[in-house]
Amino acid sequence: MGRSKQPNTALAVVVNDSGLSATEIARRLNDVAASVGLERASFDHTSVARWLRGEHPRPRTVELLAVVLSEAAGRSITPADVGMGGATVRTDAGLVFDQSLEGSLATIADLIGGDIRSQRFLSAAAFLPSAFTTPVLRWITAPPARTPHSLVGIGEARAVRKVARTFRDLDNKFGGGYARSTVVHYLHSEVVPLLRSARWREATGQELFSASAELMLLVGWMSFDTAQHSLAQRYLIQALRLAQEAGDTKLGAEVLNAMSCVTARLGHPAEAVDLARAARRSAIEASLPTLVSESLALEAHGHALGDDSASCAASLLGAEQALDRANLVDSPEWLRYFDTRYLAAKASRALLDAGDARSAAAAAAYSLQMRGGYARGRAFNLTLLAHANAALGEVEQACHIGSMALNAGRTMHSARTRADLAALVNALKPYESKAAVRGLMRTISASVNAGPAVPALPADRSPTQTLGSSAQ
Repeated sequence: MGRSKQPNTALAVVVNDSGLSATEIARRLNDVAASVGLERASFDHTSVARWLRGEHPRPRTVELLAVVLSEAAGRSITPADVGMGGATVRTDAGLVFDQSLEGSLATIADLIGGDIRSQRFLSAAAFLPSAFTTPVLRWITAPPARTPHSLVGIGEARAVRKVARTFRDLDNKFGGGYARSTVVHYLHSEVVPLLRSARWREATGQELFSASAELMLLVGWMSFDTAQHSLAQRYLIQALRLAQEAGDTKLGAEVLNAMSCVTARLGHPAEAVDLARAARRSAIEASLPTLVSESLALEAHGHALGDDSASCAASLLGAEQALDRANLVDSPEWLRYFDTRYLAAKASRALLDAGDARSAAAAAAYSLQMRGGYARGRAFNLTLLAHANAALGEVEQACHIGSMALNAGRTMHSARTRADLAALVNALKPYESKAAVRGLMRTISASVNAGPAVPALPADRSPTQTLGSSAQ
């Protein structure tokens, strides 16, 4: 490692903006390094002092330093921003909502390539609600999508749709971690080259963009389900950009709904409400009441987390009224999961967080009448019901339903499933003196430590193999 002749003023400015001391930066850097497998990292305040004087650490350290400073500053910090632009991975990969098609496709290629090569690094980056602001604004204010011209056939677009449908089914059955790596490799090897090399003709290009956006949205959900929150954010931003290029207002609204859901679950209620309202605006524009209902349900959850029970109730009523007006048969295929039982599950979560455990239990019980094929959703809904039972003091019932939820989730590669079970354990802790509670806690702990009962698909598995797999 060499020394530059001048102090690193760029780093000094960012450090000042972060509000962190050199000791705090070093401590957080050690934590992030350990989270990505660099267990021998031993940075201290003198390390930071050397960098401020102009010494450059290894590129890997620069990448992680940018992650730490991004989280503290509340915005994306790149290696170039700290005067160390030689790092191999851009910390803002996928966060940019580029207005040019060429720039967008380059951004998507960088994100997917970085995911394949440096997944642990991108996973360690901070989730920043503010990173959604510019994409949403550009989605709302962009002019109508132009009609592209293409030589690519409609068959390619339909193939991408078919792959998205297959992996969506597997995601619902086994959780996001089961096939996420396989889908990312498919995007990298098949979809991105197709998008970058084709010249569009008539509606074919729009169909391919829309199908690709659908697949990108799925990877965003898979990333969120595996607790890779920064990656989820990046894929959702790029899914919105592709939906914009396709002129697909319906799918764009669905992406905004996903952004709201992720943001709420990560503890940012005000931003979740804003995103849900943006989604509702697009859903109304698309004349799709089912999407309007979903947006209102997500808005209700944001209000609940923000301790606004009156607004939560009003939004839930609006969601029910919108769904009453919907023709579910006419919903796009990717939205057909949303029906009265799914709305009940969303309502249950909002009501539980709003403190109305009795109504939450009733809604969760109704949600269990859901259609087949949604194994993870069933595990979620069972856990919700058990949690509501625990909040009502119905401990034996909570343990019984909790055991059912645990059994339903044994095959799941899903951090969300595990997080919901952990929340149930916390809800039952006041009753830890009861044998049934202690038994359930031990069983949950053993199951989580054992991991999923079904192994994940290998990263390089061909989608063609999967289409014919018995896992379906």
